[in-house]
Amino acid sequence: MVDNFDLSVDYFAKINEQGFLEILDIIAPEGIYLPNKMVELNSKELLHYIREENGQTGKKTARQMDIIEILHSHLYEHMTVADAPTIISTLTTNVHTNVPTGTLLEWGKEYFTLKNPTIETMTIPVAESYDDTLRDDEQNSRLTFDKEPNRQAIEEFLQLTDDEF
Repeated sequence: MVDNFDLSVDYFAKINEQGFLEILDIIAPEGIYLPNKMVELNSKELLHYIREENGQTGKKTARQMDIIEILHSHLYEHMTVADAPTIISTLTTNVHTNVPTGTLLEWGKEYFTLKNPTIETMTIPVAESYDDTLRDDEQNSRLTFDKEPNRQAIEEFLQLTDDEF
């Protein structure tokens, strides 16, 4: 955020591929059903699906957002308080973050006590602010974008979501 948009962030969370797989296996050991594909995928198949390129700009991001929403729904519908210690342990082991533990617990409590929690998302770059150009090998496209409209969109998005808390 700082490098690309000159925006500072208060908190961050990072997870590697193996950690993502472990979290998926805890949240949905039986796999996740994808309605658009009409198939159930285990964690490794789901990761492959999320990472597919298929040469379609924006499709990978849309798939990732769809999966986050599906996981969110699955977590909300299937997890109970009894699952909390396992989930917390797995997240603690696999997610690197600067969010204080007390804040994480507060957010978790809010999430599970809401009647219909939602996840707010946005896609960067915003519409009409980018251009697809070919790389030297002409097999992959590289996205170039205008920084300012994207920076403004992120600021607006973060302001809106901050107001909700």
